[in-house]
Amino acid sequence: MPAPPKWNYDEHASWTFDQALEEQERAAADGKDWADPDGPLWQWIGLQELKAARASYDSGDKLALLRAVSLCAQHSLVMPDWLAVQFLARYRKVTRVRVGSWDEAFGRPFKKGTHISQARLRLEKRFLVHNRIRTLHADGRSINEDLFDEVATELGVSRTVCKELWAEAQGLLDRILPDRPTKRRPGKRKNSRRY
Repeated sequence: MPAPPKWNYDEHASWTFDQALEEQERAAADGKDWADPDGPLWQWIGLQELKAARASYDSGDKLALLRAVSLCAQHSLVMPDWLAVQFLARYRKVTRVRVGSWDEAFGRPFKKGTHISQARLRLEKRFLVHNRIRTLHADGRSINEDLFDEVATELGVSRTVCKELWAEAQGLLDRILPDRPTKRRPGKRKNSRRY
């Protein structure tokens, strides 16, 4: 199987969601599986996440560097120059014995005091909550306390955690895909709160 084409960060990062979707549809017509992480839509999403990782890194989050490397590997993206330079500089700090640990070079993966099981639960359930609420909302249900109660019970979390996970997922999507289309039901005001 031939290697997927490498996408250039500068060339494709400025696409809109609709442009990426159009490219994905073309690729699907040529036999590309929609779920492949190196498909045009997923590569574009990876580029948006890469922008967010760069902003986090520039704000002092050293671990964002490893997230960015992971995104490039996952989506068959060409590593941008900023990432290659910074990754090698931090990698060499360890291999040339300038720092004593990988954590010192790239940052701790979790803050002190983090309960790993709780962090895992949030990671695993964040988009389960989001997708379930979106599905029920698309079926005509209002996003309200009753819906949060129902989804919380269904997924085995409290209503408070359910609402927090919903907000986390929305925040991630807003940051990574700010121009994603949102479906509006007829009669909804254009400036109504988007769920």
